[in-house]
Amino acid sequence: DAPILAIMHTLTGSSKEQSEFMRYAASRGWRSCVLNRRGHSGMSLTTSFNIMGNVDDSVLMINHIRQLYPKAFLCVAGVSAGSGQLVSYVGREGPNSKVDAAAVLCPAWDLEGAFMRLQKCSPFLDRYLTDNVKTMFLRKKRNKDFVLQHRDTVEKCLNKTYLVDFMRVAYPLAGYSSYDEYMKRCNPLAHCLGNTTPLFCVKLVG
Repeated sequence: DAPILAIMHTLTGSSKEQSEFMRYAASRGWRSCVLNRRGHSGMSLTTSFNIMGNVDDSVLMINHIRQLYPKAFLCVAGVSAGSGQLVSYVGREGPNSKVDAAAVLCPAWDLEGAFMRLQKCSPFLDRYLTDNVKTMFLRKKRNKDFVLQHRDTVEKCLNKTYLVDFMRVAYPLAGYSSYDEYMKRCNPLAHCLGNTTPLFCVKLVG
């Protein structure tokens, strides 16, 4: 069987934006797919929303690929926010990971620290990304029912300018009772030391 590349996209990314990456993978003999997070690629939000994705969803998608192609070499590549989700997956699953190899581009190992640095070093970009998140997930008509169910939390999120502040109030949308619980379960830093999967990391340090 040809090897398989599964891609975890960016903060507001989608499967469509990975088409060039997938064409390149095909030219090298790889099959590929994109692991869409909730609310991305035209999907509606129904039960929960987490800007960094849900590891349980990743487990289900990766397990499904493995069931369909049990003998194929499976590599998962994460880009930006997707790389943080991938680090959380391989770290949390440890020896139970169904992935043969992982590659991450610009992972945010520590969400709080990464978003605070983004605000300090690139405030314009931070505001732009935060507004995109609000527009893509909280202002879309297809998510109206979900937004109404979480009206108070959504209002707090819409009033935030930077991602770190958005994240600090958005935790109820992901189903958590406190920000501390959210960080314990969703911050890649909390899981990365459990990784047993070969992982290639490309990250600018500065």
